[in-house]
Amino acid sequence: MKLRESGMPDEAYWETLFDVGLILDRLGIGDRLGNVLEMGCGYGTFTVAVARRIAGTLTTLDIDPAMIERTRERAAAAGVWNVVYVVRDVFADGFGGAAGGWDACLLFNILHCEQPVRLLAEAARVVRPGGAVLVIHWRWDAATPRGPSMEIRPRPEQIAEWAKETHVLGAEGPVMELPPWHYGLRLRRRESSDRKMRLPPLLRDKFHKRAPVFTPENLLREARRQKRLARGGVPEICALDPDGDLVRHLRKTGAAEHSLAWACYHTELYTFTLGCERLGVIGCAVGAPFAVLVAEELFASGCKLVVSVTSAGQILAVRPPPYFVLATRALRDEGTSYHYLPAADYAEILPEVLAFAQAALRGANVALETGAVWTTDAPFRETEEAVELAKRDQLLAVEMETAALYAFAAARRKPVLCLAQVTNCMARGEGDFEKGEAEGSTAVLALLGQIAAEWRKRGGRLPLS
Repeated sequence: MKLRESGMPDEAYWETLFDVGLILDRLGIGDRLGNVLEMGCGYGTFTVAVARRIAGTLTTLDIDPAMIERTRERAAAAGVWNVVYVVRDVFADGFGGAAGGWDACLLFNILHCEQPVRLLAEAARVVRPGGAVLVIHWRWDAATPRGPSMEIRPRPEQIAEWAKETHVLGAEGPVMELPPWHYGLRLRRRESSDRKMRLPPLLRDKFHKRAPVFTPENLLREARRQKRLARGGVPEICALDPDGDLVRHLRKTGAAEHSLAWACYHTELYTFTLGCERLGVIGCAVGAPFAVLVAEELFASGCKLVVSVTSAGQILAVRPPPYFVLATRALRDEGTSYHYLPAADYAEILPEVLAFAQAALRGANVALETGAVWTTDAPFRETEEAVELAKRDQLLAVEMETAALYAFAAARRKPVLCLAQVTNCMARGEGDFEKGEAEGSTAVLALLGQIAAEWRKRGGRLPLS
């Protein structure tokens, strides 16, 4: 189904066409509304306005990749991050996603299509029982700009008839005049006791833009009180060492000093010196939830850059282990990231952090690759089929923290850099999990030294847009 034809007005026209606030008010789109699906992002003006207004996630679909990219850029420039972008031909591929996952579906100027009942039925399928399908369309009696997509303008009573044919939708309330040239109609999906169609709790009702009730600052305050600790900071650069080998090496060699200022209930922080820089390191924070919990607390304690160095299993055999992967993005096959960002396949490193890492690690005297990884919550459920799919997607390694850390970084606008130390082929043969000299610590310290040097070169700052 084609959503847009040639000859449409340019972007400047759309900027001035709508009183978006009035339209949203009349449609009843308020800040308590959760997840919304939008059909046809167009130039993105309406998309950004809706995303700002709702508490949850806006998923926007369009057949045209250029329109999706333009909307993505508009949203980023406006500081709007609760949008998921999907390029899709609805009649060829359906809406996508599980049924019953959205609180509302917006249909914008597309009911001129050849199968309106099918379109409305699909929209009804994807909203929750009791959810709304909101139709916005050109008025049938309006003198509007010329364009093939505006030629067919169904009257509200025609849409109400089509809704009845879906057997689940019914018109609710009067037709709404939406100046200058549109009308709106609210359709409601009938309530149902069938909950099987709904998304699982992990993927619904996350309200990503809302402030949390429980904050790391408050947790650390209470920990300091109970432990009778004076308020103190942490080094600007702190490393997460899930395996604990680096911490054990530093302690064994007498290079690590236990920090008495660290107030976390669950971990111990050690400090050590590389060149002219004092760094912190926390060992054995394994898995997505634990890694993000510690990262939250580190930044709340004054840290300015978190570097995670985790062991990983090889997916694509780019070279024999051990070697490192600078993770540019991570497949979100874990749970923590979905509490920070709307549902999507990958979590990406922040562009400024990637540029910093590439500058810092240029010429590194260790085996280093750059690419995507797979983050899992269940390493003992890495089936042959899942590994083959990861290979097809050109994922280099599988580990347990990166996707969640990058999602946290994107949501909180904090610099986080993840390195995966590929040490094994998932123990399919003997002699696996060898890290190299000092259990890999020599190589890790070399990389951290280069990162610290680049950090100092930049004056201890990494501004994020």
